[in-house]
Amino acid sequence: MVRLWLLAILVLVSVVSIFKIKKLLIRPAEVINPLSQIQQPTITPVLTIIPTLIEKKQINKILIVGDSMIVEGFGPRLENDLSVYSDLEVKRRGKYSTGLNRRDVFDWNKYSLDLIEEFKPEVLIVMFGANDSQNILDNLGQPCRVSDPEWDEVYTRRVEEYIALISPRVEKIYWVGQPAAREPVFSGRLKHLDEIYEREALKWNNIKYISTWERFTTAEGKYQAIVADDGGLRQRVKTDDGIHLTYHGSKIMSQLVIGVLKQDFELEF
Repeated sequence: MVRLWLLAILVLVSVVSIFKIKKLLIRPAEVINPLSQIQQPTITPVLTIIPTLIEKKQINKILIVGDSMIVEGFGPRLENDLSVYSDLEVKRRGKYSTGLNRRDVFDWNKYSLDLIEEFKPEVLIVMFGANDSQNILDNLGQPCRVSDPEWDEVYTRRVEEYIALISPRVEKIYWVGQPAAREPVFSGRLKHLDEIYEREALKWNNIKYISTWERFTTAEGKYQAIVADDGGLRQRVKTDDGIHLTYHGSKIMSQLVIGVLKQDFELEF
């Protein structure tokens, strides 16, 4: 009888064990992802800004005026390079040995006004300075030497008067600075004039000064006779006088000026 009871107990224990094992096999194990315990950063949506294209205005007439740099070399090359653009009329007027200094030799104030009235350009390109580093007469007829402190004041007033006359009559003025010259003293004077032009141009919303100095000098600001153009061709940029530009130098400066114009206006072939 006792054996029967023991046998019954053993059978019961076996049944219970089998049931527990079967339950464990059927129930899926709980998987814990360790990454889920880490606080995920908040993702902020990125705002994509699409730039608005500003339509550039087309121009019909450009007037180029100035001293001998406009008469030969740079002036003719700039005129030719601009003339290839469609619906663009270019007029160039230069005078040897003139500038804003010697009004008794040539009056650029009056001549520029007459040209603007006749041609009615939207854009005026100006270049002076090659002949202006000399003694000057103030408004009272008193002479001032280039080395005198008063010289800057008198010449700056000439630049101011010229700008005040022509600025209201054209849409945009580009004042082209003089490049470095071979002779150090004269080159220093040109650099000083460029500083005056740039300073006065900044006072007017419709005038942009175009510096050519860096394009024709070394990294240290020294004169260099051979310069590479935009295509990498290296040739002489100055004629024998060390002031005026060769064909190669004129091409470099023309490309520089037209590049600035294209920032403001639409030029199409």
